[in-house]
Amino acid sequence: MPFFTERFHRPFARFVRSVGDQPLFLETPDVFLIGLNTAIGASASAWDWSLGAAPETRVAPVAGLLAERRGGRLGIVACHHPLRPHALDRRRSTTARGIAAFTELTAAGMGVLLHGHLHRASKTCVGTACEIAANTALSDRERGGPAGYNIVDVDSDGWRALSVRWDGKRYALDEASEL
Repeated sequence: MPFFTERFHRPFARFVRSVGDQPLFLETPDVFLIGLNTAIGASASAWDWSLGAAPETRVAPVAGLLAERRGGRLGIVACHHPLRPHALDRRRSTTARGIAAFTELTAAGMGVLLHGHLHRASKTCVGTACEIAANTALSDRERGGPAGYNIVDVDSDGWRALSVRWDGKRYALDEASEL
């Protein structure tokens, strides 16, 4: 199948061939981190496909693994799109079925949701779960803030999120680094 045709009709085929179709996860003594694919291919049924989606067929396996494997560790879910409307950009944070996914993942033990898409760093907590939005490390789409990335520091006493920002010469932590 030609690249463009495959990219349009089966946008994740190369990824699945390389990595598989099961959720990717990482386990440490303090963290259970699992990925959720919220990207969708171009579609006539999705007016703005760039806003992403969290279909039940993707969320259920992630929630199941999170509930089964998390134990007493911090449950972190990483995806590209925010799952709830975000004050940083309400128009760009309308992921299809996102609110339901956030609720399901929180019930399964998610304590932190990591996402990008909005290109600005922030931390918002709702009940027992916090969303950590990342700014952009390498893109010129900085959307009113400096380039940068986040660090989530986890130990047996808890966790904190830090934003590392580009100051024009280097990436650096500053006094306002904690999100």
